[in-house]
Amino acid sequence: MIPYFLLLLGVVVLLFGIIRLFRYMLKSNQECGAWKTSNWIISWKHNIGSFINLCLSHLNGATNAKTELCQSHECIRCNAYRNLLEEVPVKFNEYLEKHPSVSNHQIKRLKMSINNGIDTIKLKNANGSSQHPNVLYMVDLLAKPWHEKAYRTEQKFLEQNFSVIFKEFQHVSKLSNGWITNRVPSGQWHVFHLINQGKHVFDNCQHCPETIRLLQTLTKIMHSNVFGNVLFSVLDPGTIIEPHCGPTNVRLRLHLGLKVPLQSAYITVDNVKRQWVEKECIVFDDSFVHSVKHTGGYTAGYRAVLMLDFWHPDVTDEEKDAINYIFQL
Repeated sequence: MIPYFLLLLGVVVLLFGIIRLFRYMLKSNQECGAWKTSNWIISWKHNIGSFINLCLSHLNGATNAKTELCQSHECIRCNAYRNLLEEVPVKFNEYLEKHPSVSNHQIKRLKMSINNGIDTIKLKNANGSSQHPNVLYMVDLLAKPWHEKAYRTEQKFLEQNFSVIFKEFQHVSKLSNGWITNRVPSGQWHVFHLINQGKHVFDNCQHCPETIRLLQTLTKIMHSNVFGNVLFSVLDPGTIIEPHCGPTNVRLRLHLGLKVPLQSAYITVDNVKRQWVEKECIVFDDSFVHSVKHTGGYTAGYRAVLMLDFWHPDVTDEEKDAINYIFQL
């Protein structure tokens, strides 16, 4: 016979789990700008599944970064990558047929990377690296998590034009449309895309004409393939983005600090933790394991950055053209 105290304990745990589930559902479906709760019943299956997976990961003590494509059919980004991976060999051959002037030597390492595919990534993982791109791993690129000296001219240009960018961010932060809220274990992560997976989001761009004008002068921004993004990224207090890796190592990611609460928001890349600074840029390789936390209370306010994807400096022009053709939506 089950002792009464164990039965009582089980009821308490069950009630606690139900409360956590409903809070998770509500929290994961809020929208930035209007700050309204959407009809979470539409996605109840996804919420319950995500909640169960989250609980299981904590029970199992999981600490590994998410380096595999997720299996959710609702995940637009992962489904786009998954569909592209199926087409890559065919599109690579199409590119060679349409560009006979491009020699095999000019795109030798891209061809090798595509032919080896996921096996190259698995081999790198087996060697203990924390760099785990899950879509395209280009061999022989300089591999380091932080790139302080990369694109110094572009960094300085963005920092000098901070006031223009920040003014337009303040404008779009008040909008109820255009913002997307990503699911995270804790808190809220809101994004406002200007370029989303290589495609301009024209409705959003109309609200930021001066920012777009500035970005058009930066020729090394990645904007013609699925790996390229430009967006405003906002973290509410208490937000945690778990360790994960970007899809490829052919890009570097730049953040321009727009609004940064003191001593409470930071990013960790390959176990090196750094804080953003308003009006300053940081550059890192997001194919390395990285995570983000905003540990401040609600009085600390949100953290906001402008996020841009640049080509890795070691990628050649011929390789860029091929990647743009093969990896486009």
